[in-house]
Amino acid sequence: DSPAIAVKMSIGNYGKSPGEYNKGGILTQTILNFIFIFVIILGSVILRKLQNKVINEIDEKNLTPSDFCVMATGLPVNKTQDEVIAYLKEILPSIEVCYVNYCYDIKEIVTTARKLRNLNNVKSYILAYRKRKLKDLNKSEGEAAAEDIDLHPPPTKTCCC
Repeated sequence: DSPAIAVKMSIGNYGKSPGEYNKGGILTQTILNFIFIFVIILGSVILRKLQNKVINEIDEKNLTPSDFCVMATGLPVNKTQDEVIAYLKEILPSIEVCYVNYCYDIKEIVTTARKLRNLNNVKSYILAYRKRKLKDLNKSEGEAAAEDIDLHPPPTKTCCC
């Protein structure tokens, strides 16, 4: 069993018989590893600088609201747009106020929309249950009502009826 060609030709084994290692070769390999690590670190620093340069060039070319907008918080909710513009011109005379865009607290609207969506899911569950049960019983709505058949689904996580 002779060692593979890659083992024979590696720096650590160069010029020695099997089982013996060339300490000078290992030192050479260690130095090459450190040089490679240094080149990788230096390359990543250079790459990052080039990326930042490209990012800044792209940012300069693209116009976004953050380039010309100011966000003010804590303003009274019962003020008109003209009153807010006048107030901002008074406290910040060096800034030209062109437009005021109100933001609203929509937590209540989002909560109500989620409740509505959940109720619609429950309604769909109930209707699907009723349809499946009628199909299983081979009955119509009228027949089930006449025979006083309970078409309500059992309580689950989704439905509590």
